[in-house]
Amino acid sequence: MYIEKLQLWRRKIAANPCNYSNFAKIMSISDEPQFKEVFEGSQMKSLILNHLENLTEEFRKYFPDTCDDGIYRLSTDPFNININSLPEALQEEGLEIKHDSSAKYDFDKRDKSSFWIKYFKVYPRVSQAAIRLYLPFSSIYLCEKAFSTLVAIETKFRNNFDVTSDLRCALTKTQPRIGLLVKKMQAHSSH
Repeated sequence: MYIEKLQLWRRKIAANPCNYSNFAKIMSISDEPQFKEVFEGSQMKSLILNHLENLTEEFRKYFPDTCDDGIYRLSTDPFNININSLPEALQEEGLEIKHDSSAKYDFDKRDKSSFWIKYFKVYPRVSQAAIRLYLPFSSIYLCEKAFSTLVAIETKFRNNFDVTSDLRCALTKTQPRIGLLVKKMQAHSSH
């Protein structure tokens, strides 16, 4: 969707005359007499078109279109899928999972990503294709969570150059074993 929006914006900018309707700030200043000549020239137009093209390439790099409609349908509802819509390498496993009643029961009880992880050993090709669909979003979430934690740690009152240990403690899911830590702690001798 976002790539299509960028392509739409490029078509509007490339049109004669340029249509800046999707860019509110440019619209507001392009009508002013001192900027009118700048925005009607080909240099500004090519600069904006080049920027939108670079942005489109960055989106394609970070969000590759690796999922066709069949794989999307498989990962969201493997029990009501037209097997012919899947790539040939996935059709046999797709047919098997479609008629697996225990998998259907699990699919209704679990979230989708944990379902596919559970069935990875049973249906490896189909599961791998489905998991790839969910992978980019989990990594983005983890990055956002780490950045939010870093912002919370790095306040103006607590400015520390090395936040590695603090971030590790804040982001880990491992619960500390306080009892074991206390037992291993060596008490200081009195003077």
